Amino acid sequence: MAEPPTPTEARGGQTLCPPLQGYCDLLVVGETPAGAAAAREGQRRGLRVALVTEPQGVSTSADCLLRHLGREGAQPGRSGGCDTGGNAACFHDRLAQWCSDAGPRVARKELARLGIVLLEGQPTFVGPNLVEVDGREVRFRRAVLAFRGSAMPDPGGLPAAEPLRPDVLFGLDDLPRRAAILGSGPQACMWAQVLRRLRCDVILVCREPSILSEQSALAAAVVERQLAREGVQLLTGCAAVAVQQTGSQQMLILRRQGQQEKRFVDRVFRPLRSAPDLESLRLDRAGVTVSHRGIDVDDSLRTANRRIFAASGFGREFDQPQMAAALARFCAANAFRFFPRPVNRALFPRFVWTDPEIATVGLTPIEAAGRQIRIDSYRVDIPEAAATALDDSQEGFVIIYTRHRTGRILGATAVAERAGDLIGPLGLLIARGISLDELAEGAACLPSRLVLIAEIAEYYRRNHPRSRWHILADKLHARWQRVRRHS
Repeated sequence: MAEPPTPTEARGGQTLCPPLQGYCDLLVVGETPAGAAAAREGQRRGLRVALVTEPQGVSTSADCLLRHLGREGAQPGRSGGCDTGGNAACFHDRLAQWCSDAGPRVARKELARLGIVLLEGQPTFVGPNLVEVDGREVRFRRAVLAFRGSAMPDPGGLPAAEPLRPDVLFGLDDLPRRAAILGSGPQACMWAQVLRRLRCDVILVCREPSILSEQSALAAAVVERQLAREGVQLLTGCAAVAVQQTGSQQMLILRRQGQQEKRFVDRVFRPLRSAPDLESLRLDRAGVTVSHRGIDVDDSLRTANRRIFAASGFGREFDQPQMAAALARFCAANAFRFFPRPVNRALFPRFVWTDPEIATVGLTPIEAAGRQIRIDSYRVDIPEAAATALDDSQEGFVIIYTRHRTGRILGATAVAERAGDLIGPLGLLIARGISLDELAEGAACLPSRLVLIAEIAEYYRRNHPRSRWHILADKLHARWQRVRRHS
């Protein structure tokens, strides 16, 4: 297949994006996958785009690396798995192969071929529409902030525990035989599963009664059973008191139900929370306000400076790497709209990258109750469709939340292997205001994961017969169509 033409070749020698001469239409701050997505969106619109780069280039998301290594590289019982047996050689080989396939050089080459100007250096805002990159001043019409947040330790964690970062795991010469993770949440669960599939005995210690307190109880229970099935020791309602070094091992002192316990492990990790590094940017000079949560943005992700939009560094609601690229494209498009559109939550699902995955989109029952919206829930368990679509799935479900007595889809939760394949189409249905009754008119190809959604729609249609007013409206519409054909 021939490569697409360069910007110079696209219009007979006329560049789509003229060279940068101290001015650009769109400035993207942050050489991340989200920053690259925003730059491509600006180039697609024929704008002069500049991307502030970093020495290491566009990086691959750590979540993608961990998911790939945990699922394909070292999962017990799967073909092509890598039995490390505590030796990190196979693990590092798989990591090097993955990084070479999605390396920064390929991304930079692609961005340069598209005509996007790469500015390497540390950006510092000088004025509302002026930024300085290593002594070079660049003016911009609009700017998108898509930088990566710096990892900060959990304030409730023990200082003696090692930070739970990818570079700590990737830099180990030998993988630990026994490890303890102090904390809960998606990151801790994902790391616990990856380390366990790398033949490491893992203890997951969390203060809360659930390892995924922000998720629904049904979804968290499925992940808990899967982790316990794989051999992860779950200690819920347990607090870590201290970590002491005893020779080549570490002694972890825990308090559980008023009693102290001792566990001996090789390494103790604590989760990190992502926080944006805003001091070096000097956003105050650009008129961008910052609070304790991060950058202050409105519903359209625009900051206090109307020229600058933020795709990262604000709140926890959208603070997930998999949302970054979609938010960055949204900001790049919104920056040049006369009336910026508000961000639609239905188009940005939230994920927990365990196996099975947890994917949520739209409203949840707790959010619906807070807004005083009555909802109906429709659930289908994955084993019911395993014979036709999901032969290898043992446990999981899909729940669709609709407005009461209307069938209009408001939200959904999927707990399954590759749950994102299911939640993505549901987000589009929510954004378009599609009801289960309308969804049942289509047909899902078999075998397919979409058969789960089709089964819920078919169940709704069977148990919610159309009213006489709907039937009368259909008859009138059919008669009107016949009149139009004969006229």
